[in-house]
Amino acid sequence: MSQIIMKRQKQPYRHKQEIMYLMLDAARSPKTRTRLLYESMTSWEQTNEYAKELINYGLLSYNITEGTYITTEKGLKFVQLYSSLKEKLE
Repeated sequence: MSQIIMKRQKQPYRHKQEIMYLMLDAARSPKTRTRLLYESMTSWEQTNEYAKELINYGLLSYNITEGTYITTEKGLKFVQLYSSLKEKLE
């Protein structure tokens, strides 16, 4: 009987700005913390840490009654600029 051992692929290193971009891009429409976690491919700790930081910068807002995050106008501008820069560098 043969065994198949699956190796977990390591996530390549991502800069802080890349993670912030992914979270803000995901939150263009209201998202729960769990959805942000999945769509930005971050851990629970990273999601919490970056969400707090993005809120402090005014790039992300949290709706307490719905339990969702949404990207602010300032955050949308960051997403556009980051996306544009990324395209130019590729």
